Amino acid sequence: MEVESSLLNDATIDASSSTLEGGPSRIRIGGWVPRVDDLHPVLLVELPEVKWLTSIYIQGREDEENWVTSLRVIGSQDNKTWLPVFGPDGHEILEGNDDQDSVVSHYFKTPMEVKYVKVIPETWHRWPSLRMDIKGCHLPEGIIQIYVSFLYTY
Repeated sequence: MEVESSLLNDATIDASSSTLEGGPSRIRIGGWVPRVDDLHPVLLVELPEVKWLTSIYIQGREDEENWVTSLRVIGSQDNKTWLPVFGPDGHEILEGNDDQDSVVSHYFKTPMEVKYVKVIPETWHRWPSLRMDIKGCHLPEGIIQIYVSFLYTY
């Protein structure tokens, strides 16, 4: 079985909007910053293939006191049907940051098979800016069947 690793390495990252200095490619270094007129900012990650999504790590903007205080993560295999990802407490809304420097991590209650991931800021401090990483792994078909069987047996 593959160990959990970053899913962003080979991913295509897009956003509902971004400023010149805060494009979606800066989500790991510096931070993504949506435009002022974007009332519903969203980050979209497209993976090269379907993977298990297991966790998200978020942090505020590096050079400004801006951060996301709550967010939702939704996933899809076809970019049409979207399902929520639930945090370890079973809630759809995940807690965000209290400052721009701390890293907040959420391991999802149940991993989800995804090719597409949307990160949707719900509330924020000053402006919805963030740095982030999503993690997951590829599981061979046999292991997926055993995992699903185990979940429904117990």
